[in-house]
Amino acid sequence: MPNPFALRLSEPVRAGLLLLAAAGSLPALASAVPYTGASVSGGASGRMELSCQTCTNYPIIFANEAEVGFAVAGGQGATSASLSRPAVIDRDATLASFPRDPNLIGPVYTLGGGAGFAASAQLSGPLATPLLRARADTDNVRVFSRSVGFDPDLFVGWDFFSAMAFASITQGYTFSGTERTTYTFEFTFDGLLQDPRASLSASVAVHNGDGETGVRARANESLATLLLSGTEFLSASFTIDMVFDPGETLYLEAGLSASADASAQFGLPDQGTISANGMNTMWVSNISGGNIGFLTPTLTAMAVPEPASLGLALLGLGAFAMRQRRRGAAASARAVR
Repeated sequence: MPNPFALRLSEPVRAGLLLLAAAGSLPALASAVPYTGASVSGGASGRMELSCQTCTNYPIIFANEAEVGFAVAGGQGATSASLSRPAVIDRDATLASFPRDPNLIGPVYTLGGGAGFAASAQLSGPLATPLLRARADTDNVRVFSRSVGFDPDLFVGWDFFSAMAFASITQGYTFSGTERTTYTFEFTFDGLLQDPRASLSASVAVHNGDGETGVRARANESLATLLLSGTEFLSASFTIDMVFDPGETLYLEAGLSASADASAQFGLPDQGTISANGMNTMWVSNISGGNIGFLTPTLTAMAVPEPASLGLALLGLGAFAMRQRRRGAAASARAVR
């Protein structure tokens, strides 16, 4: 069943891809040397959205803004890339950015929640095929006013967060056979999704080295849940053909994106966790149609263990939202001066 929020959720991913290309970690549309390599990127943002029609919405400032506003790793020739970032709220800087007009109550709003993202891309198996992971999490909380005269139990808005992560690999294959041959690559990916505003999207393209005009085939699939509470495990598979002439080199470009965006409500829960966990990977589950011994990859897979920093961060992401929520609760118990 299609997810009615999928189009909206794809916007942060598209924006991230544009930034990744601008940063030089994705291939130029037309390049003298065809791009091959592993790339990852991600980003997070937050805002305090107040429920009154005349109120101003305030951006939430992160202490590590330079690391989480937009992060990128990998690039041309890289055989692996990874990153992981929990966003750390700078409470003092955020509240200091509110107006100081004594008639406005911005400085005494509560502040909490948080966001994080992680991604990794590497080559795997005898044909050095793509192995991709991506995860995005947000924890969205209600805002309360601690101004004199306001009901402390009446919420006046929300601290909303958005996060995205993207992993991609472009691999080249040279065919040494003597007859035109079609190879069918089957991709499988899965993940845990919490909230309909979380999504995982996989895409694959085959081209001749020019990702704009030389595309031979495209395929894509998305995962999304319609559950309003709890998590749901989902998986999907799809195929794409690579049709080689003798001596030809073709390029397989695979990408996996995760998005968690609290901006779309439409009757959905106004608080809580939104999570797209695709860390169980997107991988090539089968290759059929020809002798794989005739295919020579451009990049060679290396036995690279998953970085300890990424593994530790993933363990911490689950506790991250809880920790941020506790901090927000503690802070909400006092007025901000």
